[in-house]
Amino acid sequence: MEKNIQLLKIGEKARISRIDGPSLRQRVAGMGIKERVLVERLALAPLSGCIEIKIGRRRVTLGLGVSMKLRVDQGGTITGLVEMNPGDRAVISQIHGGQTIVEILKRYFGIDTGSVIEMAGQKPDRDFLVEIAGMQSSICEGDASKILVTKRRRTQLNTLRAGDEAPIVAIAAGSRARSMLKEFGIEEGRVIRIVKITQSEYKQPEAPLRIRAGDQEVSIGYGMAEKIWVEDD
Repeated sequence: MEKNIQLLKIGEKARISRIDGPSLRQRVAGMGIKERVLVERLALAPLSGCIEIKIGRRRVTLGLGVSMKLRVDQGGTITGLVEMNPGDRAVISQIHGGQTIVEILKRYFGIDTGSVIEMAGQKPDRDFLVEIAGMQSSICEGDASKILVTKRRRTQLNTLRAGDEAPIVAIAAGSRARSMLKEFGIEEGRVIRIVKITQSEYKQPEAPLRIRAGDQEVSIGYGMAEKIWVEDD
């Protein structure tokens, strides 16, 4: 009987029966996820917050959604960025998600295939109360990390402290995220001020799945998982 891969129990095995959409099939093939491949559901603690990496002397914060799109080469072993441990070094080997995300990561963060990165660690999620032209809005750290401002130098908004203000110089996000932020008045050219930073009480409801596909162990996000179907072997 066919079912979605998310319904597999920990330790349960099944064979991929179909992957919805030709573009997705092409994207996940490099991860070993193909039709007729045997997969096993592995345990994975729910993730939340952001991932922080080092590129040279620069520290970059990436939301979990973006982090899930990066594959790295650790001495010949290909894994997901989110599977690295603090202090691990690796080379970016693949970037999934289309040309737009590839260009954004390269242009704004210096992340490209071949880039050498070091895992700094996972950051707990925080909420940022921001103000633009007298209007206040609350955004999560993942969204704050997409907002680039100039404060002596170009930096991510989530590196600022309460009371700091700076002009927005770029929004490193796709059209949907940019549209959402624009509803809050957050767009290039506006001056944004951090009113308050608090620990987030948000709980990630859509934790990634950790699976073994063939001889590879990979983590896949909720959006990808809902398009992958399996059946009993």
